[in-house]
Amino acid sequence: MKKCGRCKKDKDYKEFYKLKSGKNKGLHTSYCKACNLEYRKEYLKIRPWAITYTYIKNRMHDKTSDSYKRYSKRKMSLGMKELKHLWFRDRAYRLKQPSIDRIDNDKDYTLDNCRYIEKVENSRLGGLIGSKRAGVGRPKKGVLK
Repeated sequence: MKKCGRCKKDKDYKEFYKLKSGKNKGLHTSYCKACNLEYRKEYLKIRPWAITYTYIKNRMHDKTSDSYKRYSKRKMSLGMKELKHLWFRDRAYRLKQPSIDRIDNDKDYTLDNCRYIEKVENSRLGGLIGSKRAGVGRPKKGVLK
């Protein structure tokens, strides 16, 4: 039995996630699965750009991801601070389904090469390569919609 750090209830170890990497690999999380989910929802509600960070990292580092082969050689110079900047610069909070887009697919995840656009538009642009997509639907620098 283990006590959840959030709801303070004693629960079976099966009710806790096991850490998969890092110095605490193999140990159980301090919050139970239910509280962990609740906490994550609250966290993402006030930091919606954080999910983008997770998605990018998974594409680049998770060998079981379908996208790994295409993204593993990419570099990322975006942290949470830069993603937050992009979120507000591109007014992603106004989008129905914000999606991170690399303006030039041949380049890495950098502040100058990324923007938030609608997911449906990002899917449409997926067929365009490199510099062909760079000018498509991109607002002029310094001009916000």
